[in-house]
Amino acid sequence: MEDKLIGCQKNISFGMPTLKGRRLTVYDIVTKLFYEDTIEEAIEDYGISLLEAKSAIEYCMNLNCQTDIDRIHYCDGCVLRTIEEKWKFKEDDYIQIDEQLTVSKDGKSVFLGKIDELGEEQFGKPGWVIASEVYLN
Repeated sequence: MEDKLIGCQKNISFGMPTLKGRRLTVYDIVTKLFYEDTIEEAIEDYGISLLEAKSAIEYCMNLNCQTDIDRIHYCDGCVLRTIEEKWKFKEDDYIQIDEQLTVSKDGKSVFLGKIDELGEEQFGKPGWVIASEVYLN
C-alpha cells in the first residue's frame, strides 16, 4: 500500500522519502503521530488522510527506505541519515553549565539539558522504532 503514497524524488526534499505530491517526509509524519496527543490531531495538523499516515508508518517501520532505489537521502532526524553522513557529535564544542543547561563554546547555541542529552538529540532517533510504537498504539 505505502508504495503508492510514499516516494522519493531528487527534486523534492533532497530525495528523502516523502508523501507523494508533498514535501512532507515520512519521518516528519511518523514523529508527528508519535508526539501529538491524538492521531486525529496529527493528521489534521498536517492535512493528511489516515491512509497516508498509515502508509508513512508502514514504510518507516518496515525500513523500506533501505531498499527504495529512488532514495537519495534518508530522512532528516533519523539516525540512518546521521550514519549515512558519517556525522559525529563533538562534545568538546560544548560546556554543560548545570543539569539543565548546555551551551556551545562559540556562544551560538543553547540546549536545555545535559550534554549527553544534546548528543542523543543531535545524533538522531531510529525512525523505524518510533513508527513501530505508533503502529502498536
